[in-house]
Amino acid sequence: LLDKGRIVADEPAQPKNQFMLAEFTAAPDDGSLLRIPGIQQIHSRDGQQVVLQLSADAVPHMPEKLACHGWGLRLWQPAENTLLQRFHALGQSPR
Repeated sequence: LLDKGRIVADEPAQPKNQFMLAEFTAAPDDGSLLRIPGIQQIHSRDGQQVVLQLSADAVPHMPEKLACHGWGLRLWQPAENTLLQRFHALGQSPR
């Protein structure tokens, strides 16, 4: 991916499981989610659904970590990660 003529990423457009869609009965605020190790960024929100960007060291039992907070985790699945979404995520991160 290029941004203003600079290479900002030279990697697959859809890194495996980097973006996950979570749905809650009582969606937590961004700060609460970002305090959980392995959650790098809140990518987007739509009502009770949140797209989370996970760090490379995110543990495989992330759903259990989220469920133990009492937010009513109802859904956990890979989120669609389009090239445009990836470009926007990279544009927000310091490089």
